[in-house]
Amino acid sequence: MAVGVSAVALTLPEAPLGGSVSAGAGAVGCLAISLAGLLVAAVSPVEGAAPVMAARLFAVACGLLAFQYAVVDAVLLALSTYLVWSGDRLFARYQFPGALLLIVGAVLPGPAGTVLLAAGIVIRMAAFPAHAWFPRFVDRTPVGVVVAYQAAPVVLLEPSTVVLTVIGAITALTAAVFAAASDDGRRSLAYLLIATNGLVIAGASWLVGTLATAGLAMTVGALAARRESLSLHEGGDFAATPRLAVAYLVFGLSLAGFPLLAGFAEGHHLPHAVATPIGIVVVIALSVTGIAVMRGFLGLFTRRRAANGERDLTPLENYGVVVAMAVLVVVGLAPGLLTWV
Repeated sequence: MAVGVSAVALTLPEAPLGGSVSAGAGAVGCLAISLAGLLVAAVSPVEGAAPVMAARLFAVACGLLAFQYAVVDAVLLALSTYLVWSGDRLFARYQFPGALLLIVGAVLPGPAGTVLLAAGIVIRMAAFPAHAWFPRFVDRTPVGVVVAYQAAPVVLLEPSTVVLTVIGAITALTAAVFAAASDDGRRSLAYLLIATNGLVIAGASWLVGTLATAGLAMTVGALAARRESLSLHEGGDFAATPRLAVAYLVFGLSLAGFPLLAGFAEGHHLPHAVATPIGIVVVIALSVTGIAVMRGFLGLFTRRRAANGERDLTPLENYGVVVAMAVLVVVGLAPGLLTWV
């Protein structure tokens, strides 16, 4: 389905969007979303409705790229919110008003529309202070559905405002601190996803963010399927799950802008593309993100032997993970590939 929408994206003319993010729109954007979908398909359990729901959300995400009109994109985002809602009141309290703000903001011209769009984006991407719904969403929702919901390129609607850039930088730093302080792997994942959203709002590539967060989330999901607890105090056995551990490290360090990985170029370009005070906040946020990832790695994969013969990645899981990691390494070595639209 995503491949079909990618074909449509190649044939349609560019349409004006409210956002400053045009690089990556179209077929390349759908490719990144499709790779995230590959990870979900390879790592998610086959049972249940989660894979079907994730497939629908990925199709909606590609639709945002194929039909680049602000009103249509806002309606598609509202559709994805409706699809993913499972009755949770906290989710509804944030996401449905946020979806309405995006639709009204896309229709309304002038500064009023810009303000509404900005507010809708802050809510949809769980930026501070509208983040309270997200950790519970990650904790209660299948990881594959979380990845698919996150894959929607909301920033294509983002108006170019200094206020949003500041909010994004503050969100990235604050969420990274929460992630580094968390003692639970899944809660740490939630804040790492929020931190990445903040960097994307501030101007980082959503293409890299989509693939790296998908890989990290599915790695944590695979680990959760093998353990009763993801407490960082209990530790793990690297020798029993080396591929799972390396995948967690590679995807996580991509978010932190580690050299030779896809996030490195963005991590060094972004501080120079914004005002100096914001750039300083971004640099600190990336550093703390790296600390959070390393703390998660050490807490989940070291310090104890697996008592019950904990499984490493299966061949199917390993296939999806290796493809995604290879793309992140290739883009890290040749960051100019991100400009192919």
